[in-house]
Amino acid sequence: MRRGLWTGFIIAGIAVIAVSAFEFWGRLGQGDIAPDLRLPALDGTTKSLSEHQGNLVLLHFWATWCPPCRKEIHALDRMARTFAGKGLVVLSISEDQQNAREILTRFKQSYPFSFPVLLDERGEAADLYRVFSLPETILIDTQGMIIKRFDGPQEWDSIRLLKYVEALLPPEKKR
Repeated sequence: MRRGLWTGFIIAGIAVIAVSAFEFWGRLGQGDIAPDLRLPALDGTTKSLSEHQGNLVLLHFWATWCPPCRKEIHALDRMARTFAGKGLVVLSISEDQQNAREILTRFKQSYPFSFPVLLDERGEAADLYRVFSLPETILIDTQGMIIKRFDGPQEWDSIRLLKYVEALLPPEKKR
């Protein structure tokens, strides 16, 4: 009987590892087409990824309760302002769930920034893009293909990242 119990535990453990590995390696990555998403925005409108085709898009998954997310928000805003009108669109996707509108409205008063906030209150966009930790940012090219995933906080206004993003901007919009 004990032998059967141990065998069951071992099989269950292997299954958990296999599912976790699939989830990790099954993530959308470089070269994959970014699935369209349509989410309500904090300003009351609805935004979709497809409406920004022809632009370089940064999908930034974050939450107000995430300290690294709060820390990088101003640097991300500086990047967004640097490339405003030059072909970069920043769409922040909030993973705040309960009372998200109220929490985000207060947050933006304390931490003002210029880019739109989309509400993913049920986590559907995070599931679609297989986001497992915050912050996570996905860079999408002008044709809707994923270029890069950034796991964890970044120094968005660093010279290195600014040059990286600038090189990817659509040439006709760089002026």
